[in-house]
Amino acid sequence: MSILVKNARYVITVDQSRRVIKDGAVAIDGNTIAAVGKTSEIEGQYPSAEHIIDASNCVVTPGLVNCHLHTAHYMARGIGDNIFLPTWIHERTYPYEAALKPEETRTAALACLTEALKTGTTFIADPGTHHMDAAQEPSSLGP
Repeated sequence: MSILVKNARYVITVDQSRRVIKDGAVAIDGNTIAAVGKTSEIEGQYPSAEHIIDASNCVVTPGLVNCHLHTAHYMARGIGDNIFLPTWIHERTYPYEAALKPEETRTAALACLTEALKTGTTFIADPGTHHMDAAQEPSSLGP
């Protein structure tokens, strides 16, 4: 599959020069970034891309990495706001996690990962929870 992202207000790179390209484009071929540069340069090199994304008024960045994301906590947001950390851990988080069924852990993980993808996160590290198998492999519990 080939994708051309073009007309980006800015493309922020992580190349050695840390370039920021105004009116930028990114060409993707399969799972490889094939080219990054000005739209006027890249568009002509990939005229038959299967998918073309007009990124006008957008900033294209590398994928974000979240090195500590408890996917099962997605549905627990708000249960520990403005309280002492040990109280939150021992009186809120642990009882919440212990009460989850595998299906609920799966649902929380799917919602959490969907949100992560929608906000540009391409990698997460989940430090663990009860029913981690359900969080790691949401499809293992069926549709």
